[in-house]
Amino acid sequence: MAIVFPRPPVDEALDVLLGANAMFFKVNRDLTHMYITENPTEITLVPRQSVRSASGGVQWSSAPARSPQTVRLVESSSQSNGGLQKASDGFQLERMWMLLMEWDASIAPNDRFTAQGAQWEVVDIMPENGYERRASVRRYG
Repeated sequence: MAIVFPRPPVDEALDVLLGANAMFFKVNRDLTHMYITENPTEITLVPRQSVRSASGGVQWSSAPARSPQTVRLVESSSQSNGGLQKASDGFQLERMWMLLMEWDASIAPNDRFTAQGAQWEVVDIMPENGYERRASVRRYG
């Protein structure tokens, strides 16, 4: 005999928007939120875009900063995720991390931010799954 649990109430608007998967998304969004709040970091992303110069080079220009967001930085478990990289004034330490955000976070590749006393750059946005936003970020310094 199977045990059937009653379906918990869900916000009606969310139910209409997401249909049968509403509870799945609600639960996973809540779990993501709880995971972020266990070790939160407040960041302000600054969008950047490349602009071709007259000589054919690339110059980066910054746009107005996005609204502050509470995120979680998750260190990569890979041992080969960066290291010392040559810079114009010597060498700098570079490491790859994952940035975990709420499902409706605003982010784009090449955005920059400062956190934990270091500069960060968004390298790639992982595919959306409807309950969290994830991005690969590079830490400098």
